[in-house]
Amino acid sequence: MASKERLDFRRNTVFKGLMRTPQPKGWGYTDEARLRGLKKALIIAIAEIKEMERGLMWLPLLALFIGLAWAGWNEYQKVEAYQTWAQGFDRTKYDIYAVLGEKGDCLTWGKPTRKGPVNQETFSLKEVQSVQLLVNHQPVVVDSLPENLQAKTIALEFLFPSPKQSVQIPFTEVAIAVEWTKYLQQQWQKWQEGTVD
Repeated sequence: MASKERLDFRRNTVFKGLMRTPQPKGWGYTDEARLRGLKKALIIAIAEIKEMERGLMWLPLLALFIGLAWAGWNEYQKVEAYQTWAQGFDRTKYDIYAVLGEKGDCLTWGKPTRKGPVNQETFSLKEVQSVQLLVNHQPVVVDSLPENLQAKTIALEFLFPSPKQSVQIPFTEVAIAVEWTKYLQQQWQKWQEGTVD
């Protein structure tokens, strides 16, 4: 009787299924279940890679925005330092190439930085032999400039007697350079004639 009560693993279909497949389907241990899990993992990984690609496409744009913000902050700091420097002058100009300040017969110019102008030079209009405007390294007459002049380099040149040859102060815009040239030529003329107010 004990032998009849024992379960016969060979005849019982539930146990036969367990013997053939050590774990039932759906538990994730069969080869099919493993393949299904691997497919799902691959699909998720591919979706994540696509999301990462979208993120990586924005990365250069983010770097550009950060660069522009830094450049704007840097220029703002230069302008603030220039405004502090310019308080001691009667007339001043600022651009990205150079700062220029006039006090009486003395002109001071230098390169703008966040900490204030550097490489400053000071000279007197009394020492100058002539003042002229250079456009593309050529002297020009300020009264006869064409309106649509294409200028790669613009500078205000002060010629001195030897040993000091000349000083060239760069400008970014022709119109501002023309205005300064006219004004400084008038001031220079007054200093030469001794008719300064």
